[in-house]
Amino acid sequence: MKVVQRARKEGQQVFVETCPQYLILDEKEYNRPGFSGAAFVCAPPLRKKEDREALREAVAKGEVDMLGTDHCSFNMKDQKTRGKDDFTRIPDGLRGCPVAEYGKVHTE
Repeated sequence: MKVVQRARKEGQQVFVETCPQYLILDEKEYNRPGFSGAAFVCAPPLRKKEDREALREAVAKGEVDMLGTDHCSFNMKDQKTRGKDDFTRIPDGLRGCPVAEYGKVHTE
């Protein structure tokens, strides 16, 4: 967000979008037991808690223009497990609609 703030201060037109998963989840999701952390593989990846808090602050200040879901309905059984032996084969994406609803419920 610092780059965005600087660019806007310099008069550049900048459009910022984020997704609910980046506002309610962080990199600790990847440490879940077994292969269950694969459910949270997305691009860009989840970041540190401090980054999540900074993004939340930016949303509260009106510095984020849009929230999207980037909804990808990959499932663990048939799709995410393709990467069980090769991380690069895990489809990257989250079911954004349920994440968006979770975030809405827990912020109202």
